[in-house]
Amino acid sequence: MTSFLIWMNNKLSALNFNIFKANTSYSPDPSAFAYGFMSPVQQEKMKTATSFRLDATHAISSNVNEILYTLLVRDEDIGRGWPVAFMVTNDRGLQFLKRSSLLVDPKQFIIDCCAAEVHAIQTTFPATSIQFCIFHVTQAWNRKLSDSVKIPGSLLSEA
Repeated sequence: MTSFLIWMNNKLSALNFNIFKANTSYSPDPSAFAYGFMSPVQQEKMKTATSFRLDATHAISSNVNEILYTLLVRDEDIGRGWPVAFMVTNDRGLQFLKRSSLLVDPKQFIIDCCAAEVHAIQTTFPATSIQFCIFHVTQAWNRKLSDSVKIPGSLLSEA
């Protein structure tokens, strides 16, 4: 974590990145933290967005509780997702997004099939709609189907 903080505070701030350390005083865990950064271009893309894609990457270090969140918006020029912020935290909630004023009034979140993320969004942004990513829904469906349905003699049942 030390090298990440040095890189973020020294290198990125020199490039005019918006660096934030969220206030996690709401957490009962005194070791809770949330840090993030975004470039000036990312800040501009985020200003008009109302729909966000939140992607979580778990176990990013030897501390399995640490999560890397990537916040994306749809870029109309390229027709694809554009990352607008990166956050590292050990807090399972999303209060840090609201408290840091990164997200004030999002209308929609698109997320993986994750009950913890649904709960965090509903708790932090109760008026926001949630949509599941079709790729992850299909992946979960296929995984559950292959775990549940075994056809004797098929390649899937022998794997």
